[in-house]
Amino acid sequence: MVRWSFETGRRHALAARAAVLALAVVVLAPASAGAQDTAEVDPLQCWWRTSASAVRIGEVFSVVLTCGVLDVPSATAVVDQSKLDPVAVQLPPFEVLRGTHAPDLHADGRRFFQYEYQLRLISDLLFDKEVPLPDFVITYRVRTRTASGESIQGNEATYKLPAQTIHVLSLVPDEATDIRDAAPTTFAQVDSTAFRSDTLVTAGIALLALGALVGVFGIVRLFSERRGAEPTTRRLLPDVAILRGAGRELSAVRREREAEGWTPALVGRALAALRIVAGYAVAQPATQLIANGHLEGSDGVLLLGRGLWKAERVQVSGSATPQTLAREITRASTNGRTNTARLEELQGLLASFTRARYSGKSSDGDGALDESLASGERLARRLQFEHGWLVRKLALLSRRATSMRPRTWPR
Repeated sequence: MVRWSFETGRRHALAARAAVLALAVVVLAPASAGAQDTAEVDPLQCWWRTSASAVRIGEVFSVVLTCGVLDVPSATAVVDQSKLDPVAVQLPPFEVLRGTHAPDLHADGRRFFQYEYQLRLISDLLFDKEVPLPDFVITYRVRTRTASGESIQGNEATYKLPAQTIHVLSLVPDEATDIRDAAPTTFAQVDSTAFRSDTLVTAGIALLALGALVGVFGIVRLFSERRGAEPTTRRLLPDVAILRGAGRELSAVRREREAEGWTPALVGRALAALRIVAGYAVAQPATQLIANGHLEGSDGVLLLGRGLWKAERVQVSGSATPQTLAREITRASTNGRTNTARLEELQGLLASFTRARYSGKSSDGDGALDESLASGERLARRLQFEHGWLVRKLALLSRRATSMRPRTWPR
């Protein structure tokens, strides 16, 4: 028991000194190499690591070979890794089942590469024995660079790995300094974990940016609706949808007129749609209400569908009259505007259909109503185009650009 304690303490002391020496080599190697003094730096350092300190016959275990080679601007160690490939490596009496090569790492003037081999031992003569890994020799050359940029290839050198033994039937070997099994983490597992973490961080940033974009869009939409909406008008449908519905109503009236002729009901439907179109021409949006069952047949009201499946019905009505358009034409003429042709045309259409609706017949005849209906369809399509999203955005940009032009003040 005393001998075991003494030997154990001596081995722990030697292991601590070896760890300190290895740490010093790794830390001081870059500084020495940066000063172009690589004579005292080990170009190559390798070590074994096993997944278990003891195995059973036929048990698969892993052996990891890790090497650190000198890699600084002034000198580089070039290792012949062809013999280290899992397909070519031989480690008798152990059988190499498979292996992997992890991506290289660079740190502190050294390049680290790692191979992991899956081994097993098949033998009936090695029970309760220390089974060493075979002597493993790695060849390398040191390539130095001169101040002029030339590369000089050194002579071939060899590096012999430290001995490593595997015990059978879980007996601790005599040279063991720690009976605890090492963690199975390898370079490949670290690289895989880092890749997953980077992917999750990237996905989180993308989702955060998307959420911020949706939030900003919602805030802008909220303030724009509060600023631009009429206080007495509830916007259940967008303007372009209402104008599209008015155009469809005028087309339906034309088809029924061709089949049955003009009737008071058709004239009333056409007048309701034209009032909506004329209202948008003078910047008077239509009134919108949720339709109730007893209001669906009201005169002067256009019914439009709302929602994904158009299940909800909305009553849309316009308040424009020939007198409204006459006042708008007078105001436009007073302000110096000359493009009042469309307003005058709409005033004539409303006047014609108003006379036909409330007098029971048109003073101009059915032909005049047909022409007015065709003109109303054309104006509805034109206003629908002007109230489209793209046209409105371009108009807004044009007004902003005009307002930003430098003004010249007369002296």
